[in-house]
Formats: sequence, structure tokens, C-alpha cells
Amino acid sequence: MWLTARPTSPPSIACRPTRPLAGRSAEPAKAYDAVFGARYIDRFERRDGVWRIAVRRSAAEYRHYRPVNEGELANVPDRLRGQWGDDDVSAPVVAGWREAPKARDAQTLDLLAARAEIADVVNRFCHMVDRHRWELMDSVFHDDATSRFLDSVRSMDEVRASGRAMLGPLTGTHHQTGNMLIRVDGDTAWAETYVTAFHAVPTTAPPGTFWGGRDEPYEGVAGGRYVDRLERRDGRWKIAERQTLVEWRHDQPVRDGALSQTPPQFRGQRGDADVSRPVVAALLDRK
Repeated sequence: MWLTARPTSPPSIACRPTRPLAGRSAEPAKAYDAVFGARYIDRFERRDGVWRIAVRRSAAEYRHYRPVNEGELANVPDRLRGQWGDDDVSAPVVAGWREAPKARDAQTLDLLAARAEIADVVNRFCHMVDRHRWELMDSVFHDDATSRFLDSVRSMDEVRASGRAMLGPLTGTHHQTGNMLIRVDGDTAWAETYVTAFHAVPTTAPPGTFWGGRDEPYEGVAGGRYVDRLERRDGRWKIAERQTLVEWRHDQPVRDGALSQTPPQFRGQRGDADVSRPVVAALLDRK
């Protein structure tokens, strides 16, 4: 039986060599980012009740080399940008996979339902910050949850305040989730979610912050991971502990192109003005 993975958009692989490949650059001593887009075409086989890849083919689509421009990320310690192996904060997510296959491999309906609800919680967070719907916080985090961003651990009240302070002055943000790994163990779960976030930073943004204003407006695009510990309480999954890792960042001048001619109402709004209101209406206890 063939099961093939054909993503609608090519996955990207970001690498950061300290020196370019021979013949690729006239400045071999400068660091650069190498971004690859490709597809994986896989044949899976189920053996002893467990699905795994039997044959993989890769099809390369594009490759970009560009100079590094990390902005404030250059000042972030490596330990807060993700590690390799057991030193990474995602270790609890994959810990169970090293053991012999258990009932989780049967993909029961309860497990599938838990995974779907957990994914929805993570995506709801992205909607909350992009649309500035801070009233959705209670549907994402437990009241006693904590959230670590870089070297600061915040309560939920502090997350609301810092979110408004850091993202409120920006003219737009767009968080897009990608790869997600979920491990469920009873009423506790761990999830690792890759995220790419776009930020439009005006000159009026407060200087000195992670997305601080400068003399000219710029676009800041960052990639990282959410590593979450979730708990199911009273039948609902929510985040109990989150750590956000920022692993790459690009700052560049604003180039809106034809988008600058698009009326604001067609570019997305914040709060009730956005066309997504019906999606979250039930969560807001609105008819």
C-alpha cells in the first residue's frame, strides 16, 4: 500500500553555515542563510501495527542564499534558541517514542480527538495574537499557566500585558504553524510546534524591544518553536507551561509591492472587524 506525502507548499530547510560553498560568494568570510524548498515523496509500510517510512524520495524545488540580518536575535544566548539532543526543551515530547510501541500506535479515537483539540489550542493562540483577541486567553492557557519567552517567565496577566506592549504598536503580524509533534499520556500532553512569524514594524514602535522601532519601517520575520506542556482539566485541553524558542530572524526593508494598494479591509483587521469573527464567536460566548 502506498501512502504519499505531497505538501501543498514545499517545506523549507534553513541552514546557517559560517562560510559559503566554493564558488557561491565573493565574500567567503561572511555568514549567510541557506534556504531550501523541496518535497518528500514517501512510501509507508505498516509492520507489526506501526506505520513507518520504507522508501523516501526528495525533489528539490528552490534554493536561496542571503546575508544574515538577525536584528536583536544576535544578542539572544544560544541556550534560548534551541539545542540538539536531550539538551533541548522538546525532550519530553519525544521521550515516549524511544520505548517499544504501545497502545498509542493503535491511533485510537480518544488519542486522535486529543491530538485534534491540542492542535486547535495552539492555532487558537496564533489567532489570538494576530487579531489581538486577548479575551481568548482563557481558552488557550490554564489560569495558573506560565509562558517563557527568551529569559523571562510570565504569568497569564503578564503575557497579556507584554503582548499588548510588544505587538500592539506593530502594524501587522502573521503567525503560521508548521510541523507539530504531540505526545499524549493520560491527562498530560507535550507538543512541539514549528512557527514562522511575520511582523510589520513602524517607526513609532518603542525602541529597545524585540521588535523595536527604527528610523525606517521594516519587516521582521522569525522562525522558532512552541514547546508546550498541556493538561486536560474538566475535559478541556489547555496549555499549562509554554516555552518559545526563536531560532532565526530576518529584518529587511518594507517591500509591499502591489499590496500597498489593497484597501485595509481586505488585508485583515483586529477584533470584531475581522472577517474571522464567526470562527471564534462561540469561544467568546457570542451569538
